[in-house]
Amino acid sequence: MSLQALKDQIPQWAEALGFSATGFVRLDRSDHESHLLKWLGNDHHGSMDYMARNLELRVDPVGLLPGSLSAITVRMDYLPASEMTRIEETLASPSQAYIARYALGRDYHKVIRRRLTQLATQINEAASGLKMPQYVTRACTDSAPILEKRFAEQSGLGWIGKNTLLLNQNRGSWFFIGELLTNLPFFDAAKVSANHCGSCTRCLDVCPTKAFVGPFELDARRCISYLTIELKDEIPTEFSDGQSNFWLR
Repeated sequence: MSLQALKDQIPQWAEALGFSATGFVRLDRSDHESHLLKWLGNDHHGSMDYMARNLELRVDPVGLLPGSLSAITVRMDYLPASEMTRIEETLASPSQAYIARYALGRDYHKVIRRRLTQLATQINEAASGLKMPQYVTRACTDSAPILEKRFAEQSGLGWIGKNTLLLNQNRGSWFFIGELLTNLPFFDAAKVSANHCGSCTRCLDVCPTKAFVGPFELDARRCISYLTIELKDEIPTEFSDGQSNFWLR
């Protein structure tokens, strides 16, 4: 099998494992370094001290796997159409807790990492005849200091919207992403998605805690996700007193 034939085969293997889309991107130093440094400098990461650690790895992930050259990016959708009725019934039930929809399934970290490991095994077996140095890989999914959304965007999986999420025209932001770092040289330029946000600011306007400083800028200290997951202290009174209605939406 040639390198190109292997690259053509990988999306088919990924789809069989439950991934919705696959992309490839060269591991160059991220052009979002200045944006990250500005975000940290404004203390928009709040108490998430880990975001200020391993900065060099975040902007240059080659250090996560010495010898790595590219990343195979994957998208895994959640809430498939077949599950929507059941999910809506769960969310509408007054006797059950209302939680984030992405959390209604199994822990995505474990699911994606297991599937990526299976994909790596298939690639490893096929790559053994390429007469290259020993094949190496590392699976990542929200578990390593890497700017995942940017690499997913560069590989054609979607675009980073004004709400700082990776968006897809068909699935919105209802999906997870993951990566396989590899020393296989998948350098062909990807068809990068255009940014389709246009003049729309709906996501910014509807945020109940006004967590967006502006387009593409999130102050995590005001974000409900941060306040209910990352923050270990009590929720500030400005977000809790007299505003309980948005916690129940």
